[in-house]
Amino acid sequence: MKLKQLKTSYKYNNNLQKKIVKCYLIPQLLENNKKNKS
Repeated sequence: MKLKQLKTSYKYNNNLQKKIVKCYLIPQLLENNKKNKS
């Protein structure tokens, strides 16, 4: 694997992780907050 490819795939994975966090983890955190408050 060339360095350029590595960098690109790293960038891609990073973006993917951020999307996962936004779409999955944050809603879960919000749900947990609601449960804790009530």
